Amino acid sequence: MLSLPCLLGMRDPFQRVEDPCATSQQTLWHYRGSVSHGEQRTGIVQVPGGKWRRLNQGQRLENGWTVADVQSGYMDITAGLDCDPSQWRWMKEGTKHDSKDASGLIADGLRGIGQGKGGLPDGG
Repeated sequence: MLSLPCLLGMRDPFQRVEDPCATSQQTLWHYRGSVSHGEQRTGIVQVPGGKWRRLNQGQRLENGWTVADVQSGYMDITAGLDCDPSQWRWMKEGTKHDSKDASGLIADGLRGIGQGKGGLPDGG
């Protein structure tokens, strides 16, 4: 009886669900803005636990994400072709009405993948 789930290929419900693309973390990161030094722009994000990170274009993160683009109003992230979505956009958050704003995650239109909240801004 105990080996039946293994024989049927069922997942052990007591084991953590694998998330190689770290998609469960997308909404936990918040893009708060950027600073620039000449041509280079550094994005400032708040990560789970309330800590702050500075991210630069082309930087690869520990969870496999890559910072594709950093602009004053948004940051584009890629997670790999096997991930769904493989690319998404964090919109800048942190206005004086932040508590009323929707999540800053948009996961659509960058490469025609996924559908996140809000869609892309016009012309994206």
